Amino acid sequence: EYFRLLALRSLALQDAGRDPTAAAGRTVGGDVREAGRVGYWRWGGQHLVRHLKWEGGAGRDPTAPALVLVHGFAASVEQWGRTVAALRREAGDACPDIYALDL
Repeated sequence: EYFRLLALRSLALQDAGRDPTAAAGRTVGGDVREAGRVGYWRWGGQHLVRHLKWEGGAGRDPTAPALVLVHGFAASVEQWGRTVAALRREAGDACPDIYALDL
């Protein structure tokens, strides 16, 4: 399956310390995109779902829910990089864990 091969490639790049996404670390209009950690899971035993996770700040409330970002049609999780950078800058150490999903 093609998507499984892409997932394995992405995880291998990440394990080697290289950027597993197409956009992390790039700037667009002066805004830095923040890299997340790539992960995959099989939903319903059939559908391969990719996600990025950004760790919350050291001072976050451990009982607070994570923030989940879901993009629209014809987009990808990389498009949340600038938004996540701004959220983490604004919230500082209180920022919760953030997940972005590719559906």
